Order: sequence, then structure tokens, then C-alpha cells
Amino acid sequence: MKTKKKTNLEILLYGYELLYKNLGPVDYTRFLQQLETGNGDYTKQRDQWLGKHSIDSIYSVLSSQKKRKVA
Repeated sequence: MKTKKKTNLEILLYGYELLYKNLGPVDYTRFLQQLETGNGDYTKQRDQWLGKHSIDSIYSVLSSQKKRKVA
């Protein structure tokens, strides 16, 4: 008895199909998101997004926001 050897793509697609059927769409998506490796240098990008703030400047911003909510 001979069986056809599956290609890597066929195995991958079959695996995705089984996961979808057994996990459902939401958990299937969550599972796939865990496989995402991302790219770039997160630390460098984070410093660009957040900038350089001192504790005093952060406290000042939070204090002014708190005063606005009270008033």
C-alpha cells in the first residue's frame, strides 16, 4: 500500500484547518497571533515614541489632569 507523500504546504494547510475546526475562529486567531515574531528594535522604537521624560514632568502632567477632573 502506497500513500502519497504530502508537501510541507499541504501539511501546513491541513494543520491550520484542524486548528480552526477544533479551536473555533477566536481561539484560532489568538493561537496564530502567538506565532507572530514581529520585527525591528522595540527598545529603540519605544524611546522614539515616548521620548525622554523625567519623573517631575510626568508628575506635572498627571497633576494637571487630576485638577481638571476635580474642577
